[in-house]
Amino acid sequence: MKYHLDASTIIDIMRFHRESLLNFELANIEDLAMSSIVAHELWAGATKANLGPRSFDILRLFTSMIEVVPFDKQASEWSGVLVAQLTRDGIGIGDVDPMIAGHALSAGAVLITRNTKHFRRVSDLHVIDWSKHAE
Repeated sequence: MKYHLDASTIIDIMRFHRESLLNFELANIEDLAMSSIVAHELWAGATKANLGPRSFDILRLFTSMIEVVPFDKQASEWSGVLVAQLTRDGIGIGDVDPMIAGHALSAGAVLITRNTKHFRRVSDLHVIDWSKHAE
């Protein structure tokens, strides 16, 4: 089973959020990946916030540890269909989130995110929040 990590989860892990970090440590690293769209979000956010060289080094290390999956033709098809469906249903989830969701769907991956409010609106997308304590 492949898991795509969303930016919110990766940020939690890099900030040592207890639950997210524990789940990350328990996961098989070979099962973890992130969309190249998520990598873009992380680099853009870190650069805009001017976080400094240490943060960039940590981000470089993290993106070298897990697979960064290129946003390909199949992902663009799934995402395009998803945007049309959500728009038709009047359920907007932003500009980038449909691309992340479509990419996970196209790969048959589970999306790991703290942003469950948006992503649970996508039918057939399996979403898990690592930041919450499992009961």
